[in-house]
Amino acid sequence: MTAPYFQVTTAGLAAQQVASLNGARVTISSFRIGSAFGYEPDPTGGEIGLRGSIQYTGLPASSVIYDEETISIKCILPPSAGPFSFGEIGLYTADNVLFASAAWPIAQYKYQAVVNGSPQEWEFNCMLKFTPGSPAQFNVISTNSV
Repeated sequence: MTAPYFQVTTAGLAAQQVASLNGARVTISSFRIGSAFGYEPDPTGGEIGLRGSIQYTGLPASSVIYDEETISIKCILPPSAGPFSFGEIGLYTADNVLFASAAWPIAQYKYQAVVNGSPQEWEFNCMLKFTPGSPAQFNVISTNSV
């Protein structure tokens, strides 16, 4: 499976700029998994929501801020989720704005609970890289912040 690239939305960049001007932080509070696939998010950042139906919504598991321009947000689809096919993921702010999204070229499948005797869990490491000079000031509401 090829890992998709995240595109920060125009609304996400605006939220980041407003937060940094006010000395605040952008809060990423949820992720959503959608059914659409086979597209690249708008390179101008014009996405306002996932394109397909929402298959799963959860809290990020953890986050790591590597430097002023790079953050990684870990999102997990637990064994209890599914079965469903999916192809996109979105990171949402506390006020329900799509901050960034990514899509796979082909549909992925999430089996429920156990496959071949092992629980099936999907882990997504959502890496966001910003241009120098636009500091990544974030809070991530998670199940286990690092």
